[in-house]
Amino acid sequence: MFEVLLGMMTTKEMTQVSAIHTLLVLQLSSSGDKLDEDLDKLKNSLSHKNVVPLKFVCSVLKCIPRKSGRMFKIDYAKALVEWCRGKPFAAPQKEHQFVSPDVLIQEMTVPTWFGSVPSNFGSASARTIKADKWHSLITVYIPIALVSLWGAGTSHPSDEVGTLLRAILDHTMELVCAVYVVCA
Repeated sequence: MFEVLLGMMTTKEMTQVSAIHTLLVLQLSSSGDKLDEDLDKLKNSLSHKNVVPLKFVCSVLKCIPRKSGRMFKIDYAKALVEWCRGKPFAAPQKEHQFVSPDVLIQEMTVPTWFGSVPSNFGSASARTIKADKWHSLITVYIPIALVSLWGAGTSHPSDEVGTLLRAILDHTMELVCAVYVVCA
């Protein structure tokens, strides 16, 4: 299903997938009237996107509209808003000590059948990493490490640094999605 939708998308529509992602991860208010207002704004913004990217995001998130018959953009926008309504509105706030990505990766616990990375990953003595190790790094280890360091609820020296790191994180996650789609 994903491949079919991806094959149908124009370059503009692929860009809209990223824009939809950005809309879905924006911080929403957690109180009554303000929340309804934020969700209405989200629905309005989503309804300005093309139907193919909306359908793609809905299928990826498994939030299919509850309607029989022909589906319109607004139906997919409503489904995505309902999906957002079921998610937490704010990440729990906690203090983070600075940890480097290589420390997080080395301390990560994964199933025994999943490919591990060298214990000295990040140092010059790690040598050349093979393709299967890179695949494990880019699809699992690096996203978890970077979200832990730069995602919602993390603290940074300044708002400017936080904004920059968030932009890098978003771009990296788009690359991870591309790798996942190419390898699927």
